[in-house]
Amino acid sequence: MKQENEALREGLMAETHVAVTLENTQVAQQLARLMNQKETYQRKIEAEMSRQQQTEDEIKSMKQKLQEERLRFGGANGSKEHTQLVSKQLKILENRLEKVYDTVMLLNAISC
Repeated sequence: MKQENEALREGLMAETHVAVTLENTQVAQQLARLMNQKETYQRKIEAEMSRQQQTEDEIKSMKQKLQEERLRFGGANGSKEHTQLVSKQLKILENRLEKVYDTVMLLNAISC
């Protein structure tokens, strides 16, 4: 009876060791996969932050161009036709700027 109990105990310990080893292997694999995902997401975040900075620089540049165009063509001495053309171009640039701004806001929402 003692020998049977001892044999059963050893068998159970062996099975437990195999199960723990298998579980440790699975945990290690999952950990490696999660670390790879972390690195991937970090690279994506860095790329998005870089694109965000570029977009912000473009917005700043476009605002400067808009201001220059307003000063250059929007004066009281400009002809009516020229003013209408400039207004049309200004609306186009403002729409583009708004689209870029919306993109930046979307990227910010995704990054967070």
